[in-house]
Amino acid sequence: AAINRAGLNPAAPSQAVASRACLGRARSNSAAINRAAINPGNLNLLGLKKTGPNRAGLRRTGPNPMRIVAGKHRGRKLAAPDDFDIRPTSDRARETLFNMLVHSGYGDGGASPLLGARVLDACCGTGALGLEALSRGAKKAVFLDRDRRALKLARKNTGDLNEADHAQFISADATMPPLGETPSDIFFLDPPYGEGLAEPILAALARSGWLKEGAVGVVETG
Repeated sequence: AAINRAGLNPAAPSQAVASRACLGRARSNSAAINRAAINPGNLNLLGLKKTGPNRAGLRRTGPNPMRIVAGKHRGRKLAAPDDFDIRPTSDRARETLFNMLVHSGYGDGGASPLLGARVLDACCGTGALGLEALSRGAKKAVFLDRDRRALKLARKNTGDLNEADHAQFISADATMPPLGETPSDIFFLDPPYGEGLAEPILAALARSGWLKEGAVGVVETG
């Protein structure tokens, strides 16, 4: 099994992964992802390093609108949580993340790998990552989360963007997911901060048939 450094040399396995920008400024970091522990097959991972604690129980002090960054839904608002129990990826970080993904070199003929892709948004929260993918040309997005409040937000946002026909919602613990019907071409994984769940979730998703051989994934660690 190999996890490749995305955008550099897809043929050479590496335990390091590319990192996203902190506050929108790209900088590299070493990954805390152990490919020997995951061993789910040939996956291409882009890594995001979380930079702050999960401020559970605190409430947001002012409006913090979320929007789709690009694509057919560009500028459309998304419903966001009013506290920090659900921590959606910021618009700026999402823009950087998708720029990395679009230019990763994994699409056919240099095209975006999102075009026509089946996407899995695991630990989906508000569904912003999966919906951003749909906005940019993905064919279908599966939203998986164990938090019913998160899934309710994801459903609302999907409905507001008229994407219900291209979405599926699954209430489940990502460490014990149901069997996947169709493997995903692209997956996003944003597990709870500081719980070390990235590796066990990746392994569980692979075992359950959610990840296509050679799938491109974005994994938040920290």
